[in-house]
Amino acid sequence: MKKRGFMLIGLSVLLLFCMAVAANAGQRVHRLSFTIGDPENSSKAIFYRGLADKTREATNGGLDITVFAGGTLFGHFEALEAVKSGAADMAWFFTPWAPRQFPLTEVVGLPFLFGGNQMALTYVLQELYKKQIPELMEELSVFKVVNIYAQPVNFMYTTFPIATPDDLRGRQVRSMAGAAAVCLTAWGASPAFISAPEIYEAMDKGVIQGAIWEWSGVNSNSLYEVIDYCVYLPLFANPFLAIMNNDSYNNIPAEYKAAFDEIWVNPQTSFDFSRMFADEAEEARVIGTTQFNVQEIYPDAAMMSLFQPVADEFIAQWVKENTTPTFNAQEFIDLARSLYEEGVKLFPNN
Repeated sequence: MKKRGFMLIGLSVLLLFCMAVAANAGQRVHRLSFTIGDPENSSKAIFYRGLADKTREATNGGLDITVFAGGTLFGHFEALEAVKSGAADMAWFFTPWAPRQFPLTEVVGLPFLFGGNQMALTYVLQELYKKQIPELMEELSVFKVVNIYAQPVNFMYTTFPIATPDDLRGRQVRSMAGAAAVCLTAWGASPAFISAPEIYEAMDKGVIQGAIWEWSGVNSNSLYEVIDYCVYLPLFANPFLAIMNNDSYNNIPAEYKAAFDEIWVNPQTSFDFSRMFADEAEEARVIGTTQFNVQEIYPDAAMMSLFQPVADEFIAQWVKENTTPTFNAQEFIDLARSLYEEGVKLFPNN
């Protein structure tokens, strides 16, 4: 009797297994592509591969997202057009890669407007998006926003100390186009538009004497070895997003949509990524200042007052360019600043 009972149990388990296999065999698999320019072993690529793994598990393999890292599908500067055209379903995207196309989203990138709290800046972006402000939503409507968060705040890394704008006069400083380049020029420096992998050699050879960046970027490109100072002028912290082709999002089968939204679109995912980014930057700062003796220069009020007028002028021009009969750009800035103060209270140690 016992043997017969065990046999019946075994047959039942086998039957259930066969039914599951048959069900999976008939399950439709929906495939999506995600392109990210950072290397395969970067924390950013690893983070998104982790989301893809969670998605496969949650949908029993039904929603299969392949992460193409290192530019193997599309490079950084191709990401936006690739998603808009549908050549890639999803991409990791930095708004400065598409100059002047996302001015309202880049409010967190206005010079000196906020402090150095990256998590608070991510809170600003999340809350602004949540408010569904029509003008902001219009510029983001070219894709589905999956994640949105701020990069670590960019400062100035140099081979020389800085106390006044005159110290920058005649210097070559690596920068991206936009606010940083405009401010550098006004302070008397010459912006050098070179790619990240070129910075080390250019600084090592004295071609440039500084770079505007953030600590985790300093770490990933070993700039500790060629810089001497970090000057904490809070230049900007522009937005990163995970974006998705609108049709690709709408075409996710109904049985997988809830799992995708919970794993990818959930605002907590953006905060998790932002936290990882912030922690990386802090770890890099500790390495730079303790192991490589990079000296930190914290501007006092007197020093800030010397640099502030140029930043104020840039912001005033931004307000002028983005104000319309139906949109008050100054009120938008005021809202962003009040949200930042809320964010600082929520994330006081960043």
